[in-house]
Amino acid sequence: MARACRPNRPPPTAVLHGAIRLLAWTLCAAAALMAAMAAPLAAGRLYVRNDLGAFHLPVRGSTPVAWRRGEPFDWMPSLFAECT
Repeated sequence: MARACRPNRPPPTAVLHGAIRLLAWTLCAAAALMAAMAAPLAAGRLYVRNDLGAFHLPVRGSTPVAWRRGEPFDWMPSLFAECT
């Protein structure tokens, strides 16, 4: 009687260890990114590169000023036109 051909599969424990290893690397990469973003906070500063410094922080600062003046806060022609 001939044996049936089975595909060469790793044992279930090897698959589990591979998944755990992938999870560990993913968590390490996420922790490294979070540490890089938090480094300025440890020095008492803010991370202001990319969209955070170019858009979010200026909008966050100008919105309360517009509210106090009674102006609409959702239209800011000076944001990209560099007009004051």
